[in-house]
Amino acid sequence: MKKILLLAVIGILLSSAAFAAPAATSATATPDPAANPILANIQKMGAKLYYMGNRDGLDSWFVVKNEQVQIAYATPDNKGAVVGAMFGQDGENVTVLQVSTLIQTNPEVAALIEKIKKEQAALTPVGSPPAADATTPSAPNGMAMASLSPGERLIHDLGNAATVVVGNPSSPEILMVMDPHCPHCQATWKLLHDAVIKGSLHLRMIPIGAKDSDNERAAAILLTAADPLNTWDKYVAGDKSQLVGTPTPAALDAVRANHVVIDNWNIHDTPYLVYRAKDGKVKVILGEPDKVTLLLSDLGL
Repeated sequence: MKKILLLAVIGILLSSAAFAAPAATSATATPDPAANPILANIQKMGAKLYYMGNRDGLDSWFVVKNEQVQIAYATPDNKGAVVGAMFGQDGENVTVLQVSTLIQTNPEVAALIEKIKKEQAALTPVGSPPAADATTPSAPNGMAMASLSPGERLIHDLGNAATVVVGNPSSPEILMVMDPHCPHCQATWKLLHDAVIKGSLHLRMIPIGAKDSDNERAAAILLTAADPLNTWDKYVAGDKSQLVGTPTPAALDAVRANHVVIDNWNIHDTPYLVYRAKDGKVKVILGEPDKVTLLLSDLGL
């Protein structure tokens, strides 16, 4: 069955419907994550990996570091990994079902979630983003978000959007809400290009575009590009044919879902950059950065 891998980090916020049925996975022995260079590097950074099984040739991993969660799918040749959610052709959220099964069958993961749940109950919100209470999805067993600060929620929500991921995943990260046709977004890419290419920066682009516009279609095509770095680089350099065509309905739906996220946060202009500075604080830059060297320095580069 054909799958669509959405390049988006997903957290442990899953709907209660996730417990309806477990995802079908092949019965294989647990592979060694260290055999995959990406997963091995993630482990070296202090993350713990829990195997969720093999689905359609892809080994899936529940990755935990500092009580933050990612989902990773190892490529069949075990030379790379895709971070994000897997969806079936019929819209089935494979990842949600896999994580639900893991929670129910792995006591250590269940205990981790229960710990986060208890810590959450003791937290006092320092603020809340626009419409956060109305839009934050429910979690299994009533588990709430691990952090209530606006900055943490913003990073969480944008990280769970459909993203185009480029650069070294072990490097400092910037999330950028962008419109492919936006000249300031293209200019910002030019400023960040060298750092991405050198492997010192990890960039997650959240593509958006007005409904039924060429911008939206370009965003959807970029989202599903086989080689997004090369595609976007050529597009910004002037080859507009890179983002011309008819995107899949699923890709359009993903871009429209991104719009829901940014609307909830009242993000109206692009580019909109969010990052965690070297001091641990979450910071936002609206528009093209004035001095990219200061931005990179703030990331610790």
